[in-house]
Amino acid sequence: MKNKIALAALALCLSGVANANVIVNGDFEAGLTGWSITGIGGLAGAPYFGGGTPAANGVYMAVFNQGEQAPNAVLSQSFATLAGHTYHVTFDYGTNNGNWQQIDVAVAAQDHSVLSSGNYAAPGPWLHGFAFDFTAASSLSTLTFTDDVHNWTFSTDGLLDNVVVADTHPVPEPASIALLTLGLAGIGALRRRQR
Repeated sequence: MKNKIALAALALCLSGVANANVIVNGDFEAGLTGWSITGIGGLAGAPYFGGGTPAANGVYMAVFNQGEQAPNAVLSQSFATLAGHTYHVTFDYGTNNGNWQQIDVAVAAQDHSVLSSGNYAAPGPWLHGFAFDFTAASSLSTLTFTDDVHNWTFSTDGLLDNVVVADTHPVPEPASIALLTLGLAGIGALRRRQR
C-alpha cells in the first residue's frame, strides 16, 4: 500500500504545471525591450488615437502602421526552447478603429526553418485573442510578427499586446520534489524500523 502511495505522489509531482512565459516583455510595459523592430512600428499607449482599444494588460501595446505609412513593420524576438517540446503561443491583436487589419506570424528554428506560420485578421476597435502551437527543433526559436502588406493604413493601425509563449511540457515544481523526497525518506525509515 505504501508503495502505491509513493508512486501516486511521484506521478502527481511530475505532472507539474506548464512553464511560464519564455518571451521577455510580452505585455510591452517596458517599451520594446527584448524585441527587435524594423519598418514603421513602435509603441502605443492606451487609449490610442481614434478611440482605440485599451491594452490587454497595463498601458502599452506595440503598434504597426504609425503615421499612415507603408505596412512594413516587423517585430521579432528570439528565445530559448527545448527541441521536441511543444510550445503554446497566444497574443492579442486588433486595430484602433473599425477597419480590419492582418498580421503574419511565424516561428522559426535556429537554422531559419519555419516551424509554424499563419495570417491572422482582426476587426477593430477591439483586441482579439489568437493562439497556435509549434514544436521546437532547436535550442533557440524566433517569433516574428509582420505587418501584412495588404493592410489599409489610412488612419488605421494594427495593435499587438499580451504575447505569451509557454512550454506545454509539464515540469515538476521544486517544492513538490522536496516534499516527495522527504516522504520517500520517511517511508524508507519506517521500513527499516519495522525490520
